Amino acid sequence: MRPKVAIVGVGPGGPAHVPPAAREALQAADMVVSWELNLGPVRDLVAGKHLWLQRPADYRQVAQQAARAAFATGAATAVVRIGDPTISGGLDGLLELYEGAEVEVVPGISSVQAAAAAARIELHRAVVFSFHDEDRRNVEERDFLLEAYRRGRHVIVLVGPSMRPADLARLLLQNGAAPGRPALVGSRLTLAEERLDRCTLAEMALREYDWLSVVVV
Repeated sequence: MRPKVAIVGVGPGGPAHVPPAAREALQAADMVVSWELNLGPVRDLVAGKHLWLQRPADYRQVAQQAARAAFATGAATAVVRIGDPTISGGLDGLLELYEGAEVEVVPGISSVQAAAAAARIELHRAVVFSFHDEDRRNVEERDFLLEAYRRGRHVIVLVGPSMRPADLARLLLQNGAAPGRPALVGSRLTLAEERLDRCTLAEMALREYDWLSVVVV
């Protein structure tokens, strides 16, 4: 059967930032596939639905099982992604997994946009990088990041295990960036515990931040 599948961006975490189109897609779904963290702003919308909950130990297997169930039953399926599915949301893999289905990508507000708004910069003057996952391409991404910075672009970085804010600051400083260069670190954006740290690269290199952070330089 050819199921309807919505890959839904539910915003950066705050319920007020869930797009109406995302709410509609979730309300129309019979099955929902999601990480626990992603459900935070939309938990009320998935009550009573068949929930496929992904965890670090089994997220690939759960995604595959849910896709097989969608094709076998034709159940309308929503795959929940925090932020926007097109920004570090594993979109390529999901499109491959649901090849042959009727797929709609529902965009959301990303923490990248929230951080850019807080920093008051335009996205077309920036380059976005993600280090959410351990990836063999991360070395190439570092080189690209440095090249973008040297060309005068802002860099917006979704940090991760291999590139925390302090790591990013040290990388830039070691490659000629001025210690007094302004930066912004946003943690848990749009949530009640949101933190915005406006600092210099030298200061950022000495501080620790929540892993749910995005950096603008």
